[in-house]
Amino acid sequence: FLFDGSYRNVTTLRTSASGTVSYVQSLGHDPHVVWIEANSGTIFIDATDERQQGGGCPSIGTWDQETRTCTLTRDVLEDETIEITSSDTTLDCFNPATQQRHQVVKTTPGVAIAITGRTAPTYSPNFNSAIRNCDVRTSGGATGGIVLLGFTNGGRVENNILTNATGSYAMFVFGVTNNIEIRGNSFEGTTAIGLREANATLVTQNVVNGDSGVALMGYGATNNVLTGN
Repeated sequence: FLFDGSYRNVTTLRTSASGTVSYVQSLGHDPHVVWIEANSGTIFIDATDERQQGGGCPSIGTWDQETRTCTLTRDVLEDETIEITSSDTTLDCFNPATQQRHQVVKTTPGVAIAITGRTAPTYSPNFNSAIRNCDVRTSGGATGGIVLLGFTNGGRVENNILTNATGSYAMFVFGVTNNIEIRGNSFEGTTAIGLREANATLVTQNVVNGDSGVALMGYGATNNVLTGN
C-alpha cells in the first residue's frame, strides 16, 4: 500500500511478475511525503466528523466534542495506526475512570500514532493537535512510534512513555513543521527523536535512556531548541 501525506490517501500497489512496481506521482505545488507499507489499517481521529463522534474514536475510547479529545478506554494492540487528521484535536491515553495509561503497540511496518498536517491533493495544515499520556511500544518491523508529518503547526507531544526496540526513531518530526513542543516524555531503547525539516521545535524536560538522543537532519531546519533534557 502506498500512502501520500496521510493514511487516508492509500493506493494499492501490485508487483509485476519480475517483482517490480511503479506508480505515477502527482507533485502539484506542495511538497508530498510518500511511504509504502505492507498492511493497511488505521483509526482516524477527526473532530470535523459530521456525527460529532471524533471519527473512529468510539472504537478505542470516548469522544468529547467540546474539548475535541479522544480518551482511550483500552489498549490498542492490533498493530493499527491511530492518526489525528483535524486541528485542535487531542489523543489522551490516560483513562481517569480506571487511572490507567493505555498502551499503543506497533510491531509491523508503519507507525503507532501520527498527526498529519495535510491531506493530498489539497493543502490543509494541522494546527495545535496533541498526543499525551500514551504508553507507545514499537518493535519488529515498526517504522516509528509517534510521528508528526508535514505542515503540522503548534503540535504538542507530552508526558508519553515511548519504548523503542527497532532501528528507527521512537518519535519523528518530518516535513515542514513549525512550533512543535516535545515535553516531559520518557524514551527507552534505541534512537529517541528525529527532527527533519522541522522549525522552531522545543524539546524539553524529556528523559532519554537509550543508544542516542535527538538527531537534527535535513535542509531548512531553523530555530530548534533543545534544553533541560
